[in-house]
Parts: sequence; C-alpha cells; structure tokens
Amino acid sequence: MSEARRTIRVGGVIATTDLLPQRGIRLSRQALQGVVDRFQPGQPTFSNHGARQVGRAAKLELRPREDGEWELYGESDIDIPPGESAESVLAGLPQGGWSLAIAEIGDDAPPDPAVTIAIDYMSFDASDRDEARLPFEGLPVSTYVTWYHQFAELPQPAVVLDLARQIWLSLPPEVWDRLFKAIEEVVLKLIFKPKAKRTLPLVFRLRSGEFNVSVEVPADADPGLVREVFRGARSVLRASHETKGSNSPGA
Repeated sequence: MSEARRTIRVGGVIATTDLLPQRGIRLSRQALQGVVDRFQPGQPTFSNHGARQVGRAAKLELRPREDGEWELYGESDIDIPPGESAESVLAGLPQGGWSLAIAEIGDDAPPDPAVTIAIDYMSFDASDRDEARLPFEGLPVSTYVTWYHQFAELPQPAVVLDLARQIWLSLPPEVWDRLFKAIEEVVLKLIFKPKAKRTLPLVFRLRSGEFNVSVEVPADADPGLVREVFRGARSVLRASHETKGSNSPGA
C-alpha cells in the first residue's frame, strides 16, 4: 500500500446505556441497536464531532456488559498522512475517548437530499426546525432539516450543514445560487437565535466531501463576521461548482 493510503485501526466504546447525568438522558438498547442496523462501513470519522475528517468507520457492534448495561463499540481506520507516523497521528487525536454524533433520519426524509441541515436537539425546538425548512420550499432540489444528536457528556450546541457534493455539483448555476441563498438565510438565523447560545459557544460546521469548515461562534459574536466566514466558504464551493461545469461535456 502506498504511503498516502496508510491507515491505522483504532477502536473504543462510543456510547452506552448508562445515564448521562449532566444531560439527564439514557440511551436505550433499542436506540443503540438502530445505530448498528443503519451502519455502513466507510462512513466518515471526524475529530471533535466534525471539526476534521480523520478516517473512515470500519466496524460497529453492540455488546453486553457484565453489569447488565450495553455498550456500542466501534472501530475506524485513521489516515496517516505522508511524512507522519502512526504515533504522531494518534497523539494528535482528541483525548478522552469516542462519542457518537448523528443526524436523525426521520420518515419524512427525502432520498439523497442535496442539503442536510442538522440542528442540536437540546438547543432548538420543533418550531425552529419547521421555520428553517420554509426558505427551501419551492426549490427544485431536495433538502432536509433535521435534529443533530450528540451523545458526549457535555457537547457544544451545533448547527451542521452537509452538502452532497455529487448532487449539488450537477445543479444548474441559477438553482445553485437560489439554494445557497436559502442556506445562508437559514444558517444565520439559527446561529443567532438567543436560545441556541445557552451558556456555551455554538459550533457551525460545513461539510462537503473533503471540504470541511468548523467555526466556534461566541455568544457575543458579530453577525457580520460570521456572515463573511460563511460567504468565504461559499466562494470556495462556487469555484468548485464552476470548475466542474467548465469540465462538463459540452460546456
């Protein structure tokens, strides 16, 4: 295997049926089994719940413990970049173990949405989710606004934007512009809703293939600065869109 493709397999307990006292919740065995049932090898593994993709998930299983509780155990293949050692890569990973973060896929989810916006279920309510869906109505592309569940003990509230690269790259320029205008409107409103702040900074993440932006937004952040960050990411994605278009047959 070439040096650029080297990986190291790491594993650990991701979630359990134990009570999370700081959050007042307990995951059921059935909920954890549902995660296993929907698991697909090759799904991305991120550090710090999405700050940076570091590898791909390889294995997930539900195991009984001697005390009668259950634990979700997972393994991932972590990339070793050229010029680095396995030891240096492992040392650079966040300390404190693994935890689970998922975007809920409900019965109302469209197949293969071009855009998925997942919002922290402890920081927003159903009215926020429903309001965030409105700007996408009438667009000729599928979108989905759903809940983001983080099962760490004390996660930061988050808004996560996932763009299905192969879908949005195929959109006509006028549809792409309308879609991104709606995305910006929704994301900025969510980030600056007072109840989303609580006592912690909110984290905004934009992910699309290898492109990954993670921004921590303090409670007293200037909306204009956050808008500039968002628009900078949009410019990079637009350039990818235009490059793809110029390389398309007949373009």
